[in-house]
Amino acid sequence: MKLTQKILILLFLCTKLSAQITVSHPISNAVYQRNSASQANLIISGSYSQPIATAIQARLLNASNATPIPSYDWSIIQENPTMGYFSGQFSNVPAGWYTLEIRSLRSGTVLEATTVNRVGIGDVFMIAGQSNGQGYLDNSNNPIGLASNSEKVVTHDYGVYCSNENLPLPVMSQILELTKPSTAGFASWCYGRLGENIVNSTGFPVAFFNSGASGSTSDNWKVSSDGGTTNNIFSGQQFCSTLDENNGRPYSIGLPYSNFKRGLNYYNSLFGARAVLWHQGESDKVQNVSASTYQTNVNYVIAKSRNDFSNNLPWVISRASFIDGAPSTVITGAQTGLINNANQIFAGPETDGINNNTVAGSRDNINLHFSKIVGMPLLADAWSSYLNSSFFNNSNPIAANTPPTISVSYVNSSQLTLSVPSGYTSYKWVSGDFAFGNSTFGTSNTLTVSSGTYRCWVTTANGNQQISSEVNVGQALNLVNNGSSCTVNAYLSDLKFISASNALGPIEINKTNGSSGDGDGSAIVLKGQGYVKGIGVADNSEIKYVIPSGQYYKFKSYIGISDDVSNTCDNTGGVVFKVYGNETLLYTSPTVYRNTALQEVNVNIFAYSSVKLKVEPVGSNTTCNKAVWADARLMCALGDTTPPSIVTNLVATDTLTKCISFQWTLATDDQAIGGYYIYKNGVKIDTVLDTQNTYTITGLSSGTSVQFGVKAFDVLGNESATVSLTLSPVNAVVQYEGDGYFCVSRSYLPSLVVPTGGVFSLASGPAATINATTGEFFSNISDLFLCNYQIGVGNPACFQENYFYLGTTAPPSITPVISADKSLVNSGTAVNFTSNACDGSSVLTWSFSGSNSTNVQYSPTATGVYFASCKKDLCQVYSNNITINVLPNCTSNLVLAPTANNLSSRINPLNFNSSNTIQATNVISPTNNVQYNAANAIILSPGFTVDSGVIFSAKIQNCPN
Repeated sequence: MKLTQKILILLFLCTKLSAQITVSHPISNAVYQRNSASQANLIISGSYSQPIATAIQARLLNASNATPIPSYDWSIIQENPTMGYFSGQFSNVPAGWYTLEIRSLRSGTVLEATTVNRVGIGDVFMIAGQSNGQGYLDNSNNPIGLASNSEKVVTHDYGVYCSNENLPLPVMSQILELTKPSTAGFASWCYGRLGENIVNSTGFPVAFFNSGASGSTSDNWKVSSDGGTTNNIFSGQQFCSTLDENNGRPYSIGLPYSNFKRGLNYYNSLFGARAVLWHQGESDKVQNVSASTYQTNVNYVIAKSRNDFSNNLPWVISRASFIDGAPSTVITGAQTGLINNANQIFAGPETDGINNNTVAGSRDNINLHFSKIVGMPLLADAWSSYLNSSFFNNSNPIAANTPPTISVSYVNSSQLTLSVPSGYTSYKWVSGDFAFGNSTFGTSNTLTVSSGTYRCWVTTANGNQQISSEVNVGQALNLVNNGSSCTVNAYLSDLKFISASNALGPIEINKTNGSSGDGDGSAIVLKGQGYVKGIGVADNSEIKYVIPSGQYYKFKSYIGISDDVSNTCDNTGGVVFKVYGNETLLYTSPTVYRNTALQEVNVNIFAYSSVKLKVEPVGSNTTCNKAVWADARLMCALGDTTPPSIVTNLVATDTLTKCISFQWTLATDDQAIGGYYIYKNGVKIDTVLDTQNTYTITGLSSGTSVQFGVKAFDVLGNESATVSLTLSPVNAVVQYEGDGYFCVSRSYLPSLVVPTGGVFSLASGPAATINATTGEFFSNISDLFLCNYQIGVGNPACFQENYFYLGTTAPPSITPVISADKSLVNSGTAVNFTSNACDGSSVLTWSFSGSNSTNVQYSPTATGVYFASCKKDLCQVYSNNITINVLPNCTSNLVLAPTANNLSSRINPLNFNSSNTIQATNVISPTNNVQYNAANAIILSPGFTVDSGVIFSAKIQNCPN
């Protein structure tokens, strides 16, 4: 009982797994044409239903014993599938008969699985000709044929004679007695037996399709290949126009060739082709067609088929003419003359010898069509003898055309855009598995839809058809949408991604990135800390999620290189982590190495409907660059009523004539700042992002004040108080020392610039230079120059030009030389200054006096440097400098040292005053009149000398008031 329960549970689980994946390619029981190396690429595509799949795997099993095929055991055919659709291939699969298993995984855990019971790599034949190729009816008008005992001999059981109707999707099955090979086979005829012979000979599966036409002549085929009218020789009517032929189905001009072309463009495009098997000639014998005419007709049809399907399509020509009790050597000779292996036209069987005259019962009662019991085995064996190793070695097979890869693009939460590659002649989107002839939902290479299941038929210029994989739109949307609201915080490893790519294997869910396999990483550990949740990637990775806007307020994660990477990777490779919201870059990490300290990401995402995580290599090294988004999560905004903090440090950073720029320190919030409201004179004028902390008010006028305000709001709309600052724009001012002309060949800087930070330029005038930043002006010629100071460059709303003139002139011709009668004085002592005169174009000016006289008296009160100049406008030629030293009125302790304080010849009396002591070791030369005054002591130390002729006195007295 327990065993039975276990078996039932296992069967239930297998059913649940296998029911979820739908396979579009390969078609079950189909045979795909092998190439000359007995190999073919096996396209594998379909849809899956389980979310967060990181890989689609497939494997091939030997159909006879279920053992895995070496090199084709479980292998990833697509990494990081999205939108519920997958597509991949097994390359160079050896010819054989297989079971295909497919499964989806999430980092090593199988999510769902399915099986394509049988699929083959072998040979595909298309049959053309008349009734002994097409198949016929027995004496009771019933289809007859030989079944195959091998499941490896297949066809699409959909033979419909005299029809140009569109064909349904192939349902491939074993050829049985009453099977009607599509497009026009009456019955299985000899092809079950022939296929079995080929399987026994080659070991490979085989498929037959039949587009023969009963009673057709070579002329019928030639004329109809160009779309012309052509009559059946037995009815005298347009081919396929009689009820016997079409059975009431619509027909058209162009038969029988159009039906043959339809088979090539459809079945052989889908599955490939080894060759066309041509059995025709009896009707041409009836018409006594000449050998040359027969060859012309058939060669024309061969060329036409190659133009309509594929160049060098191989043909196999049987030698057949037996009718009315006798063969025709003219016809069979013509057929033999067609054979040209170099032109891929090969010899088929000589079937005229199989007739009731030579082999009793081998044909029907009119000695025309082969009988089931006797004739068909002989016919099949005759064909087998020519479809031998020589034929297979020398014929050049045509590979199946590759199905168009369908791409699925997310439009919004309820719409997808499906697309197939451009370059085809026509497109037709149909619902689900419906045939080409069903209603179309679109005729371009793209289709935008909200629901349903769709495929796209594509057609090439020569008419070859292929069909894309199907996409279930509702299922695809369900696999990428993450709801319209949130109630709890969400780990990204639990959310559905809309796209993912990785440089090394699939991304890993809750693991580190291992190698190229799925689930081959290890537990996430960063800097010794383990994390249950996270995403492991290699460099050059990208993962994108669609999330409900206005629901999650933060993305948080710890980032780094996983600890399972060797420390030999320290400072090697390196990656940068990036976070995007709606394709806008929100965060960029520093370069992260294996030995970089743990980094934390904390990004506001409230306003975004998509989040993308990207890792880029700094130094390419997939061994070292195993990056981890640990504990990556979205924070859900729930029930917050706390307002954010106010902004702080609001200042004006640039005050111009029309604009004022402000800056502030960003506010904080218990969840996340949503942005900032901007106010002008109490009126809200703008809203800026949460990351913006600058703003420029424009449209101002000089002298008019403006109140600037900024208010923070959080992701749930809670608002802080407004912080304001009132300022006025400035009046533009540029000054260079005053009005007038400067000297040529000298540089001048402006003495006043308001506002700073503008751009200086020379507007017009002869050669001169002006520094764009500092305004330093220079010209070596005398002239007048128009200059410009531009404010707010790069911002049209703030831009203003301010023009001003600068002039230059030649300097005065005389340089003044000045002298003074004293160089050391007590404060208030008069000093007489003398200068030579200037030339007539300039005026003498003194640095300390408004007098223009050559003799000036001045009483300095402090030590200073004095000079004069000859001035012409603003151009001045300066004199020598004279320093007048003024003794202080009082010093606490005065030390008069030798040399430094020696007093040479003087004409003016000097008083040295101290509020405490004077200590002197200096030398006083003749003609000086010197008095030392100290409140407490005067110490004349050795070395102090008063020369003869000096008037010297020393008094103990305090400093004068």
